[in-house]
Amino acid sequence: SYQLASTTVLVTLGGNLPTLGAIDGATLRATLDVTSLGPGTQDVTVVFTLPPGTALLSIAPASVAVTVTVIPTPSPT
Repeated sequence: SYQLASTTVLVTLGGNLPTLGAIDGATLRATLDVTSLGPGTQDVTVVFTLPPGTALLSIAPASVAVTVTVIPTPSPT
């Protein structure tokens, strides 16, 4: 299982006003690639895909601590 130290990311975008005004915030996604993580806590870089015509001015946090816990498989009874 995965536990995130933060579940939100604050992103500041730059661009012209019409482009920024047309962005639907509900469509923006920040992701973490956890595919190669082993058990324990590790910092993972936040990946954000920019909408066309915009520039990333800031992102906070830039990385998130992810704790991976291995759930034991129950023994057959």
